[in-house]
Formats: sequence, structure tokens, C-alpha cells
Amino acid sequence: MNIRITGFTVVGVFLINSMTANIVSATPPQATTRNNNCNACHERVLMNRLRVTEEDFLMDIGVRPLRTYLTAPGEVVTLSATILTGSDLFAVQLKYLDDGAVAKDPNHLLLWSEANDPNNPWTRHEGPNQPYFTKDDGKGGGIPNSETPVTYHFDLRLDPYTPLDVYEVVFAVAGRSNILGKWYQEEHFYIQVDCPFELAGDLNRDCQVDSADFALMAENWLVNCIHDPNNPACIR
Repeated sequence: MNIRITGFTVVGVFLINSMTANIVSATPPQATTRNNNCNACHERVLMNRLRVTEEDFLMDIGVRPLRTYLTAPGEVVTLSATILTGSDLFAVQLKYLDDGAVAKDPNHLLLWSEANDPNNPWTRHEGPNQPYFTKDDGKGGGIPNSETPVTYHFDLRLDPYTPLDVYEVVFAVAGRSNILGKWYQEEHFYIQVDCPFELAGDLNRDCQVDSADFALMAENWLVNCIHDPNNPACIR
């Protein structure tokens, strides 16, 4: 199945399961409580049910390295979540598309619009704080476990004026079982919006040559790494 998305996000999966492996009763370090399918609404956390996939690389700028998708303003980035195992039924969510950036400026926002495949759509919801998207059977009844492992895709279309920065989004999976009760897992990931051009003079790679580039050049003005290789500015 192919699905298209836009920006930082979470996938929630509802599962009815009798499996008891990989159960964690504590609150996960990055649990969210702002939309439905959150840890506050479920009794326990399960692991190894959900994985962000088809990423470009790992980036380590926070508490731990996260899978990262590389894209550029005006482009469509395909976000992918694989449900490794479920139970009777489940549903998936993508959230946190409207959070501020986490690398350069927290006031930077991921400017996005959904680009869903009409043959395999995600349903948009308006949460208490932010919109989020759900993937289920289209009737609210959940997806059967017989389809797992299964990968879902969401195409996220970025506005040409999206600031160049790194944004953190979330996929989540939540479930329900007669034995385990309500359970939940989420995985955070990054979307790095970068300049796609090689522009001479663009030292900070913000797709323009301006005073910020001159400032960077001035920091090392007249540094000669041949004559002074031990200068801190001379990095091999």
C-alpha cells in the first residue's frame, strides 16, 4: 500500500492482541499526550511493533539518534512506517506536523499540505492542538493483523517557503487487547529541509548569498592553513 504525507508527524496503531512479549509498563521518554492514542489514554507501552522505515540517514542532535528524511522546500517527502506485528485489529497515526523546528530556530514551522493517494487515503482529524492523520480500514474498525508486516506511506508536500531547518515528527501505534488492555507505541523521527542547490558563496547553505555568508568568511579572514595548520579553523 502506498500513502503520501507532509512534515513532522505520529502514527497511532490500535491493536487487539494476546501477545505479552516486549511489554513496558513505564511511560516512554518521548510519550505524547496532545492527541488521541497517547500514552495517557493507554495502560501500557509495547515495543517492537512499529518502525520508521525508508529513511535517508540517522541524525544525532537530541536525546538519541533519530531516523531522518532529507527533503527541500517545494518538494514532496514520503514518510514510511512499518507495522511489524499486531493482533486482531489496529490503526495508525501521523502527528506533530505543526511543531517548531529543533535545530536552528524553534519559531520555524514546517509549511506543509497533505498529498494523499486517493486509492489509499489517510483521514485528517483536528486535534485539541494540532491536526493529525489516521490510517485504518476507512470505517473506523481497524486493519486486520493478517496484513502485517505492512508498510504505510504518507506523502508530505512542502511549501516553497518552508524554512531550512530540522523538524521532529511522530508515528504512533495504539492497540487494545482482552489480555493486555489498551497499549501504545510511538517513534519520533526528523525531517531535514535542506537547500538542494550548490550555490557558490552560500557558506551556510541557506540557498542565498547574503551578509550571513560574509560574516562566516570574516571569522577566518587571512587564516592560512598551510602556514598555520594548528589554527582551530583548519579542520581536516
